[in-house]
Amino acid sequence: MTRIKVCGITNREDANAAAAAGVDAIGLIFAESPRRVDPSDVDGITPDIPFFVATVGVFVNARLAELLGTISTCGLNAVQLHGDEDEEAIHALGPKRVIRAVRLASPDQIGLVARSAASLVLVEPLVAGVRGGSGQRLDDKLARAAIATGRPIMLAGGLSPENVHDAVVRLRPYAVDVGSGVEATPGRKDHGKIRDFVAAVREADRAVGIA
Repeated sequence: MTRIKVCGITNREDANAAAAAGVDAIGLIFAESPRRVDPSDVDGITPDIPFFVATVGVFVNARLAELLGTISTCGLNAVQLHGDEDEEAIHALGPKRVIRAVRLASPDQIGLVARSAASLVLVEPLVAGVRGGSGQRLDDKLARAAIATGRPIMLAGGLSPENVHDAVVRLRPYAVDVGSGVEATPGRKDHGKIRDFVAAVREADRAVGIA
């Protein structure tokens, strides 16, 4: 099945709604963002999350000591790196628990996807001044090129309950990531949209015979 991550969770109610809807992971943003949370807040956000729903910390250019400290303090299952972190940092963290975000603007950047040591590569559109959460869709040709590398790919950027079915059927990514597409307001999720998003992905899985 296509894995599903809901990113930008900031409160316990949204975390529980995402878990109940059947997502595979929730994203907690520790970088500058309207959806940013403090490590000290995480215990109040995730106490009810079942063990089979992964908690992913999202960072931008954090120092290795900060990354390791937050992983330990918050009990994170994985980290998502959205900055200019190098491969050395990925190896230090352990590639199996790293999602490497690559912002794509041209085919020349596909090599970054192929070469990363991270176990999962998130691809999204390159938008000036924005480190994720732009709400813009990634060009299909670039998404296909990333998936053609054979790496497990998490598709992000502009996904919503209305368009994710088509994206999964056409591109068949390993995983999909949604944030603003299931929000009521920045930092607050619409629980009905989360359920609709998960339902659309599962229907797409059935349509292509991978459910």
